[in-house]
Amino acid sequence: MKKLSIIYILSAISLNIFAIEPPNHTSPANGSTDINPKISLMIDHVTGAEYYDFQVDTSASFDSPDLTEFTIDAVYWGKSVEDLRFSEKYYWHVRTRNTTDTSIWSNAWHFTVTNNITLNSPANGATNQNPQTAIFINQKTGIDFYDYQIDTTANFNSPLLEEYSHSHEFSGKSLYDLRFGQKYYWRARGRHAVDTTDWTETWNFTVTNNITLNSPANGTVNANPQTAIFINQKTGIDFYDYQIDTTANFNSPLLEEYSHSHEFSGKTLYDLRFGQKYYWRARGRHAVDTTDWTGAWDFTVTSNITLNSPANGATNQNPQTAIFINQKTGIDFYDYQIDTTANFNSPLLEEYSHSHEFSGKTLYDLRFGQKYYWRARGRHAVDTTDWTGAWDFTVTSNITLNSPANGATNQNPQTAIFINQKTGIDFYDYQIDTTANFNSPLLEEYSHSDEFSGKTLYDLRFGQKYYWRARGRHAVDTTDWTNAWNFTVKETLTLSSPNNGDDVWTGMFINWNSMISVNLYQYQVDTINTFDSDVLIEGQKDYINSSNYNSDTEQYFSDTLFFGQVYYWRVSAIHDNDTCEWAERTFNTRDYVTLYSPADESLNISVSGIYLDWNSHRGVSFYDLEIDTTNQFNSPGLQQFSKEYISWSNNNSDTYQHTGVLEENTIYFWRVRARNNVDTSAWVLRWFSTGETPLELPEIPILTSPENGAGYQPTNIVFNWEDAANASGYVIEYADNPAFNPSIQNTSPVSEYPVSGLSSGQTYYWRVYSSDGTNISEWSEVWSFATSFQINLKVFLEGPFNVSDMNVDLNNGGLLPLSQPYNTSPWNYTGNESVTGIPNNQVVDWLLVDFRDAVDSASANASTTIGRQAAFLLDNGSVVGLDGVTPLRLIYPVTEHLFVVITHRNHLDIMSANPLVISGGTYSYDFTTGEIKVYGGLQGYKEIAQGTWGMAAGDGDTNNLINIDDKNNSWIIHAGLNGYLTSDFNIDCNVENKDKNDYLLPNTGKESQVP
Repeated sequence: MKKLSIIYILSAISLNIFAIEPPNHTSPANGSTDINPKISLMIDHVTGAEYYDFQVDTSASFDSPDLTEFTIDAVYWGKSVEDLRFSEKYYWHVRTRNTTDTSIWSNAWHFTVTNNITLNSPANGATNQNPQTAIFINQKTGIDFYDYQIDTTANFNSPLLEEYSHSHEFSGKSLYDLRFGQKYYWRARGRHAVDTTDWTETWNFTVTNNITLNSPANGTVNANPQTAIFINQKTGIDFYDYQIDTTANFNSPLLEEYSHSHEFSGKTLYDLRFGQKYYWRARGRHAVDTTDWTGAWDFTVTSNITLNSPANGATNQNPQTAIFINQKTGIDFYDYQIDTTANFNSPLLEEYSHSHEFSGKTLYDLRFGQKYYWRARGRHAVDTTDWTGAWDFTVTSNITLNSPANGATNQNPQTAIFINQKTGIDFYDYQIDTTANFNSPLLEEYSHSDEFSGKTLYDLRFGQKYYWRARGRHAVDTTDWTNAWNFTVKETLTLSSPNNGDDVWTGMFINWNSMISVNLYQYQVDTINTFDSDVLIEGQKDYINSSNYNSDTEQYFSDTLFFGQVYYWRVSAIHDNDTCEWAERTFNTRDYVTLYSPADESLNISVSGIYLDWNSHRGVSFYDLEIDTTNQFNSPGLQQFSKEYISWSNNNSDTYQHTGVLEENTIYFWRVRARNNVDTSAWVLRWFSTGETPLELPEIPILTSPENGAGYQPTNIVFNWEDAANASGYVIEYADNPAFNPSIQNTSPVSEYPVSGLSSGQTYYWRVYSSDGTNISEWSEVWSFATSFQINLKVFLEGPFNVSDMNVDLNNGGLLPLSQPYNTSPWNYTGNESVTGIPNNQVVDWLLVDFRDAVDSASANASTTIGRQAAFLLDNGSVVGLDGVTPLRLIYPVTEHLFVVITHRNHLDIMSANPLVISGGTYSYDFTTGEIKVYGGLQGYKEIAQGTWGMAAGDGDTNNLINIDDKNNSWIIHAGLNGYLTSDFNIDCNVENKDKNDYLLPNTGKESQVP
């Protein structure tokens, strides 16, 4: 029993493993309704299946006579069935098979087939359908044919019943010649080889009873006399009838009737009467029926035309002007009236007509400045419009100028003047003059036809302003002259290159721009801007044409220019009537040759030698080359070469030289300069070494004083510079010109050098180089300074004056202070002028000198003071420095004019009435020659001897006013005393009555006039 049980279990397991499953159904869904009579039964694939068996039946037990069975290969997952009975419920199931097994049948699904079809269009109850209308059903798969019934009754039993059928290849049926206004009923059904559906529900539609009008819109006005009327076509209408009349009842004698087929949608009406209202209507028809007439529409024909251009009131019209109307379709001819009066009744009335092929009329030779009136009308074979309202336009009274622009400058001596042409003007007249009144002897007059728009003027005067005007004329009239315009002819031509201040080679071109239609150009090149030196270069070039690229606008210079020179150059142009002003520029010629290789300070150069290369200096004659072991180029081994110039190229044999065999561990210097027929350039120097140790040349000195650009330096000066490394001595060079030609050279073992005896008011230039005994440095920078100006002043004091000079009693008495006495009130001068002893026996006293810089003497007040100095006054009136001999020096810069104020401790201050005059570096002023030499004259000054003037004595209280206070507050206090006292007016060392009686009292009332 135990063994049998095991076998049973294994058998059961085996059956479960190898039994194949039936497929699952996918569509149609179980219980589906309204299924098409042709449908696909679809399943899911089963793994291992080779075939699927289907059963379809109207019975759920699959045993009715309608049972259908079929098998499909398992590569397919469904099967189509067709000709299913309408309204029938069908059951279906499937099983799976392969060569070894067959599944059970799947669970049965069922579906129900539709029993009818549905209608599509026209929509049920649709109205206004065309008499040719297509009816459509919604097709269903599996229905082979569709049947239709169409009738005018819902019972489909009238004599007009129509029946149609078509295959499933179509979805509807077109109906023709349907009766207008009729309601139609229709239904449909479907069928195939086995069954037929029920009739659908009945739908209806109603056919339109009329057509509609399209255009012109009802009530349209201003319609053209040729107007097309249009209806909205309807499908199925074969013909359209029209009635057009001038009455709404369509019963007048003018009634017109037309018909056309459906190939057209409207009718063109011709020769309609102007201003007339027309009524029109239409109807449609086909072989069976005719619509009602539409409601009547109307349109009104225009009663006139409209004007187009020129705009009403237009001004500035050309004397040949075209007038245009707005054309209207159907008008065959247009009539015009043009007159100078708005009533169109003057003798100048003109009348024109033209056909509809044109839209306007051109008017000729209209009078300048005249207002014209014009109107127009249209006409055709039946009628004529009213005249339009009158428009007007005014003809221009003048022309306008075009170019050159009014006020234009820099015009060529050949200039074309242009006017703006106006259509209808046959000729143009011009006047050109140098005055705005057009009445000078140079007045020119020209005329030309309308084929040209301007006039070319020749040989106009350079720098001259010209006035010009123009007028136009034709066969009937002449315009006014235009307002005058002006233009100015260029005064100079335009220089092109070199630019002002450019650096150039000594072989160079000057270039200028062409000046149209001159005769020739003249040029000058010189080293001074007056163009009158001995080296002036000048010439002429004959004019070629207006191009800037011909040989007439350039000049080449070679072997004629100095090196390192500032050149002035200028060019002018000449024609038959005039020569223009010179156009001027400057250029600077280069004073060097550019060395190329070897690089400066090159080391380890081969002893077999090297090529020395330099760049070309255009236009020279020769290059000089020197090679030496000292940069002074004065050793016995000096090599010198001269290379004749070939061209401006850097690749010719004139710009290189081989050194030959060189010594080991030796430093070589080489330098090159250029020469032409008139000058030699500066040397340009480099060095190289056949060894590896760099050269330590003496350093270039750095200058320290006097500062570069310093002014007002003394004429005895010490030049100072910093000690230069590797230097054992120096050479200093100074000159009164930047070219150091001529110059003075001196040597110094230290970094300073004193110079004396320089000229006053002179600019000096100086430079230094250092030396180690063998080699020298390059020159230092060039610095400059200007020496101060010498001031030669002469003035007398009244007190010590004696016939022709002054007493020196204070000096003789040893009473003169050794320091300036003006360091107290009211002068408060802080200068530290002092001496260890009075320098000579000619000194009278101390003075204080103020220097003022002002536009004029009235402006030279204290605020214009630029400096003050205390000085000695000598017995001859000279004002000198502390050495008692040398005139004062001006060490302050003056920007306007120099005025001098002289102050003495008990005389009234005076100021020069006029600016000091400079001559040869010295300012000079003599106060003693007249009262006019002092600002304010005798009010603060006096004649102290016949023809000699001096400062007034008596100002004891030093307030620049002589009055009783000077007696009470000064003289009385000092009376009877001796010494250096302010009450000692005659400066004889004693204060006594004659100081009061001879000076103070006679001068009472005098006052200094210094501003």
